[in-house]
Amino acid sequence: MYEFYYDCLLPTFGDRLHRCFTDTDSFVCHVESDDLVGELGVIANQWLDTTNFERTHPLYSSTNFCALGKFKSESVDVPPTEFCGLRSKMYSLSKLIGD
Repeated sequence: MYEFYYDCLLPTFGDRLHRCFTDTDSFVCHVESDDLVGELGVIANQWLDTTNFERTHPLYSSTNFCALGKFKSESVDVPPTEFCGLRSKMYSLSKLIGD
């Protein structure tokens, strides 16, 4: 997780990346971007498991299916609009659409 955050996310997004919450096996970040899908596309094959995305989504790939050390989006392909984190294992993500 540290390698992903410090060697990938920080160099890619810089000051536009804000860490909201961390836990032992996850973290929530807010990224300021006009084209987040495009920017994530650069790092997706190396770092992300996007098999839970719709097959028509530009970031969908089965390359990293169930691969260890790859990150999966908890909100799938729908960006969260609100986050509330109270403590470890106690947080909520709200989305506009989707499940």
